[in-house]
Amino acid sequence: MKGPEGPLLSRNLPVFVVFAEALSLAAFNPGKMLFWTLPVVSTGLLGVGTIALAPDTPLFGFGVPFVCALFVAALASAFSIRVHRMVLSPGGSQSSLSTQLKERNTWRYFLGTVMVAAMGAAPALAVGFALSKIPEPGIPAPLGTILAFVLPYLAAQLVIAKRQLLYLTGISLGRGNAWTESTTMGEGYGVRLACVNLLSAVYTIGISLFAGWLVGLVFTTGPQGLLEFLTIVVGLPAQLGCFACLQAACYRRLSQNPVP
Repeated sequence: MKGPEGPLLSRNLPVFVVFAEALSLAAFNPGKMLFWTLPVVSTGLLGVGTIALAPDTPLFGFGVPFVCALFVAALASAFSIRVHRMVLSPGGSQSSLSTQLKERNTWRYFLGTVMVAAMGAAPALAVGFALSKIPEPGIPAPLGTILAFVLPYLAAQLVIAKRQLLYLTGISLGRGNAWTESTTMGEGYGVRLACVNLLSAVYTIGISLFAGWLVGLVFTTGPQGLLEFLTIVVGLPAQLGCFACLQAACYRRLSQNPVP
C-alpha cells in the first residue's frame, strides 16, 4: 500500500495493519489534511472564545458555542467526505468547501453521524450507571473521574463500530442503500471492526491527553473548562484525519466496489 494511489486490497481486516494503514494515509498528505481541518479548528476556537469572553452570559456561554458546535460537526462531515474521495477515488476532482457543504451527501453524513452517536448513547449510559453504583472508596478520586468518561466512551465505540466505519463511509460515497450495504459488508467482521474502532478510540484519547499536556504548558492558570475545550480543538486535526482515513481503509478492504 503506497498511500492514496495504492491498489484495492483483498477482503480482510487485520486490526493493527488496518490502523497502521490509516496512519500512513493520514501522513501521506499532511499539508492537505491540515488545510482541510482549518475551518473546523477555527470554528471550534470561535466557540472557545465566546465562552472565555462571557461565560456567565447565556448567549455567549451557551448559545454561540452550541451553534459553533453544529458548524464544527457540519465542517467535519465535509472534511471526512473529502478524505474518503481522496483515498478511494484519487483520480477524481475535489469540490471546494463551499460546494461540498451544499452537497446532499454532506448533510446525509451529518445526520447519519447524529444517528450513530445516538445509537452509542445507550451503552455509554449503561456503563456510566454501573460505574455510579460502585462505592466511592472503591476507586481513587482521580481514577474514578477518568473512568467515568473513558469507559462509557469506549463502550459506545464497540457498539457503533460497523455503522461508524462502514455506514457513514457509504453515505460519504453517495450510496443510496448505505445501511443495508454496511450490514452486508460487516458480516463476519463485527469483532474485528469493534477492535479497530476501539483502537481508534484509544488513539483519540491519547491525542487528547497529549494535546492537553501541551495546552497546559501554555495556559497554566487558565479556567479548567477552557483548557478542556482547547484540548479537544488542538487535537482535532490529528483525530479527524486518522479517523477519516480509517473509515476509508476499512471500507476499501470490505467493499467489493469501493470506488465512488
